[in-house]
Amino acid sequence: MCKKKVYFVAGCPRSATSAFSWALSEHKDLQTSAESNFIYYLLRDEDSSIYSAYDIAQKVDDGWFNQHNIERSLYLKFIGKGIVDMLTTTCETNVFVEQSPENILIADKIITMFPETKIIHMIRDGREVVNSMLKSGFSAPWSKDFKLACETWNHFVKKGYDFSQKYPDNILNVYQKDLVYDTENAVKKVVEFLDLDYEENTVKYLQTKRVNSSYGNDENNNFKTAKDPSMLKKPQWEKWSDSEKNKFDEIAGKTMKLVGLG
Repeated sequence: MCKKKVYFVAGCPRSATSAFSWALSEHKDLQTSAESNFIYYLLRDEDSSIYSAYDIAQKVDDGWFNQHNIERSLYLKFIGKGIVDMLTTTCETNVFVEQSPENILIADKIITMFPETKIIHMIRDGREVVNSMLKSGFSAPWSKDFKLACETWNHFVKKGYDFSQKYPDNILNVYQKDLVYDTENAVKKVVEFLDLDYEENTVKYLQTKRVNSSYGNDENNNFKTAKDPSMLKKPQWEKWSDSEKNKFDEIAGKTMKLVGLG
């Protein structure tokens, strides 16, 4: 019996995390569903109950943790096994693809809890992301404030990229532009990273599905609105005012260069 696993596709919101997760789920060995939206909130704070429960028990000199030399990383690993069991009950494959974008912010903690996991870090041009955020119509604060949208992209991408340098065996940076303009080679790189056989289904999916919004979907065929392919090569951010362009460069210019987009 093959071992059950959870892989992650994560990154800044509006960076094609959901679209690529559904594309990957076209592979016979992978399956996804709606964003779980709980792992980040479970692990993000060092003073949360999942950590404090261990710290309290570990302070008992003759307690079970000390009697059996259970370190916190092992404790988290066993909890992670339970989460894997829960998430994989919803799929027919051995690997579930979790697609909550915010998980990239705690990639180090995810790797501790799921040591064998693979994380795809989606990177999209920050200017395109900010433009998409502001036109999304969502209720998130970044959808209504240009400066905050720039800061959000910068925070997510800088954090994710730094983690990818620290954990190269677990995290792969995948550029949205490569999935659009060099689809086959980009997909081959990803499936090799995931130790899977190459299949054309994911490539075909990416070449035929263009979406405005991936939020609120729980099946791979119910994206809200098809995007006009003719718009793909027209950077809408070029219509920004000079002050907006300067503000973006001030906030995110260094990160754009860091990740090879500047």
